[in-house]
Amino acid sequence: MAYRLLLFMAACVSLAAQDAAPVFLRWNAAQCETVGRSTYAKGTIKGRRTILATERSHSYKLRATWFTPEVIRANARLVQLRDGLSDEETIELVRSAETIGGIVVMLEFDPNEGSGVVPRGWSALLRVNQQGPIAGRQSPELRNVKVFQGTHKRNYDYDRFWVLFPLKGTSEAVRIASPTIQVTVQIEGKEETISWTVPASLRGE
Repeated sequence: MAYRLLLFMAACVSLAAQDAAPVFLRWNAAQCETVGRSTYAKGTIKGRRTILATERSHSYKLRATWFTPEVIRANARLVQLRDGLSDEETIELVRSAETIGGIVVMLEFDPNEGSGVVPRGWSALLRVNQQGPIAGRQSPELRNVKVFQGTHKRNYDYDRFWVLFPLKGTSEAVRIASPTIQVTVQIEGKEETISWTVPASLRGE
């Protein structure tokens, strides 16, 4: 009788632990990919065609992924499923990513025609909370951070860059009052703006 009681109590503790675990730790791969694609956007940086300027690309296909708290968790969960991490290790991946001190966006460029090379002088500006533009800082060190790789399959026609827009606090502490944010990417006088709807988790709802 006592043995059965112990088994019952152990089962209750196990169920309680599952209930207490973050919801994202129960997502399957398909759910992670859906969440990861929720902030994936496309655009085109267009330029005027010229005959002589073949050393430069005329336009660039642009893809952008905003790493919101939900997208970070989706990537962390995929890493857990792939690498067999414990729940504690997976949660630590999320915590580490959220101490970055701002908004992280992965930008991917595919140059059309011309040289096929992305020039070094490109820039990205964030507009949020009706403030002036916040200049993004290229952060190549994020290339090696597993949760900042995106959930979609890599297309090697695109060059990848990671941009950090510094904000106060961690990504979870950030509160965005405006319903959307915008990132404008500029290359040699040409630009494209990508807009995202701000998720409820960042609006404090």
